[in-house]
Amino acid sequence: MTGCLKALANHPDAATSFFNDTFLTKDEDHDFTEKKDDREVKNSLTNFDYLFEERDWPTDYDSEHEESIAGRNNLAVALEAATTGPPAGELPTLDTPHHNAEQTTLMERIVSSIGEDPDKRLLEHGHMLDSMGQITSEYLPDISRYISGADRTDTDSTSWGQTKKMYPVVGEEAVLEPRDVTKVHFTVGQSPDGYAAVEVGQKAYMSQLMEYHLNPDLPAGQVVDDDTEGVVRRIAEKSGEVSGTLALGRQEELAAAGKERDEAYKDSMDLVKSGISGGLGTAVGVGTSFVATRWIGAVAGGATTTITGTVLESMFQDFKSTELEDTEDARGELWQDGLKNDGNRSGQAARLAAEEHGMVGPADAETWARESGAQGFYNAPVDRRRPYPG
Repeated sequence: MTGCLKALANHPDAATSFFNDTFLTKDEDHDFTEKKDDREVKNSLTNFDYLFEERDWPTDYDSEHEESIAGRNNLAVALEAATTGPPAGELPTLDTPHHNAEQTTLMERIVSSIGEDPDKRLLEHGHMLDSMGQITSEYLPDISRYISGADRTDTDSTSWGQTKKMYPVVGEEAVLEPRDVTKVHFTVGQSPDGYAAVEVGQKAYMSQLMEYHLNPDLPAGQVVDDDTEGVVRRIAEKSGEVSGTLALGRQEELAAAGKERDEAYKDSMDLVKSGISGGLGTAVGVGTSFVATRWIGAVAGGATTTITGTVLESMFQDFKSTELEDTEDARGELWQDGLKNDGNRSGQAARLAAEEHGMVGPADAETWARESGAQGFYNAPVDRRRPYPG
């Protein structure tokens, strides 16, 4: 099985089909059940269900006689390929197709499964978190829709229609539960590589959204509404909420592992920076092309706008590991720095977009986004925990 999963990591289409295929039907002889109407009934399983949730992975050893992580690690990279499109370890390009129904169905199941039991499904197997972070970063438009607070089932409300315009998705949309998404972010934040993938992705996505929505040439059918301040504030607040939840995950890890682990977060951020090909700040137009391509492909291919590149460069400069002792005060200082920096980066993106397009005053745009970005970071909910309140 380990070899099969490794091969699937290099063949995304085959991986997608494999994980969605049936492993066991309800009619077969097995002991897997689910609750239905307060009764235990036989459950059907896909290959994903079995491998991610049910399989008892046999203990294996590597060439140095250490317990091997290859089985679950190959499962994670195969899932990365299956949900995102490119082979595992590769970022999408501008030409990568949009997510299809099979991919989003699998993404929905991954998020739901982690939400059911994040410790058992992921934290006990931390080597899987880097791939989960990459998967998460590539579904930020879908995620943003579902943490927006809009009710997609309320046909009489305009909020869902506005939310779809706020966070454009081309291709199939992954339907996600906000509570599960929060648990995924908190869990992924406890891995340096997972944290870096989502945090960098979120800042890039937020910057592109600011430029997209503050462009006066945006077609009327794609404009959210005439409340520009409200649009800027909502983008910044929800971006801050994602970053705040990731930061809580980072704090959780540092409380257990200390300064040495924190330095690994800085190393992971530096690695992401060096991996963005073409450098930061390559100037291309966003406009309507923002919704016509896989958003992250622009960043991966070095086709970031000047605005996005400037914001990312500032974010990398902001990020630091603690130089203090391993104390709660040191971790608290990092939390406060994160809150301030998140607001500043949102403000910077809005100001630069306003300067570029002249739709609103740059100073106003910066204030709206800075305030709301910091508030979203502060509001980040994880089991009602906020260890370092301001």
